Amino acid sequence: MRKFQNQTQSTGLFAASEKRKLIVMTVGLVLLVVAFGISRYKEGQYRDRDDGVIGGGPIEFSERVELPEIDVAALEAMVSDGSPADRVLLEREALEHLFETARNLGPAHFAAMDTREIDAGVASALLDDPSAARGDPFTARGWIVSLRRRNPGSGRPAQWQGRLVLEDESSVYFVVKDLAEGIRTEPGADEFVRIDGLFLKAFNDEDPEQPGSWIQGPLLVGPEALRSYTSLGPIEELPFGAFADVTDDDLREGFSGVPHRPLWTLMAYARDRAEGSVDWEAAPELGQPEVTEMMVDGSRWRAQPFRLGPSQLMGFWVQRPGENAARMEEVTEGWIGNWNWTGEAKVLRFVMPGARRDLAEGDLVQGRGFFLKNHAYEPRDGGLRLASYVVIDDLEEFVPPDDRSIQQLWAVVIAMVVGLGGLLFFLVVRDRKRSNRIQETLAQRRRDRRRLRVEGEGVPQPAPPTSP
Repeated sequence: MRKFQNQTQSTGLFAASEKRKLIVMTVGLVLLVVAFGISRYKEGQYRDRDDGVIGGGPIEFSERVELPEIDVAALEAMVSDGSPADRVLLEREALEHLFETARNLGPAHFAAMDTREIDAGVASALLDDPSAARGDPFTARGWIVSLRRRNPGSGRPAQWQGRLVLEDESSVYFVVKDLAEGIRTEPGADEFVRIDGLFLKAFNDEDPEQPGSWIQGPLLVGPEALRSYTSLGPIEELPFGAFADVTDDDLREGFSGVPHRPLWTLMAYARDRAEGSVDWEAAPELGQPEVTEMMVDGSRWRAQPFRLGPSQLMGFWVQRPGENAARMEEVTEGWIGNWNWTGEAKVLRFVMPGARRDLAEGDLVQGRGFFLKNHAYEPRDGGLRLASYVVIDDLEEFVPPDDRSIQQLWAVVIAMVVGLGGLLFFLVVRDRKRSNRIQETLAQRRRDRRRLRVEGEGVPQPAPPTSP
């Protein structure tokens, strides 16, 4: 009798080689999904500013103030300035009445009251019709040509009374409570100041240099005479030698601070220059070599233009800069960083004309500007560091170009998922067919062994049934 060995064959779902392929494909798919998720997360960090990950708009430095109520009708009843004879008189009652209000005002009050600046035209209008502006806020900038101390008595605070000659040679009289620190009071000191005050009356006083002649001008009553600067006027070209005295700060040898006139000259130039006056295409773009060179020798970059490639707005704020020679009411300041900058030159400290409220902290930006100097600052973790202090001419949000790689990666991920699913289906179907064939073969072999065993024993086999 012929014997058959019991041949075994794996009936598992997958062969070993197939399992290895599936493992490799699964790992690759997981890595692709992880890479895709990370890319989407990074994109969200830069683009989505509503989830709290990135800060909002600029910090605004503001002060809440309560505006005074001025009884114009009462003031009008105390003042007479309709004729030249009335204008040589300074009514004490009216002065003290307005002084009680004006001496408590600050720069924030005058900013909130939409204060107008006096020039020859405004002064002429005030002299022509003083009643129309009685008690209104005004600003005057000029040289002090006369000054004396007044003591009204009765426990009331002392006052400074004087006359300014404005840059257009018109005159403005003033009465203030204080003079800013450092303002000299001796005759001929030639101090240039700013006075914010409330208009009291049209006033005439005798010219000390020409007895018998009279100088007329509006009279302001205010809290203080502040140190000011003569106006730069429009700056369409950088003046020769304007930056000759600018020096870079040195952490070992000392600091010179930010020079006022060079800074505001560069700011005014960024504001006033004609379009096309700078060849920005020829200006260098700030990479690691350029920012390092700035830190090593700032004199070679002084007032030179540069281009700023895609960088990140680390933080910025809008504020009123105070008195400045460019007569700017608001500026934007902040910090810009770049992931390609290393070492000491990691950030730029910038200032630019005007208020930028269309950007947000964390935005990607690009722009152009001018280098001023290397400036020492104190970082949050203490100590001292240097940063390049620059004036930004133009700054705009950088929108990365449409990158199709994400869509392509997603298409690959989808294709691999579909392909892996199809492969699994194919392998399962193939293995099921193979298993069925094996089972059929084994069953046939059992039938053959049974038939041979029966034939060997001589037992007649029943005839197969015939069809009816």
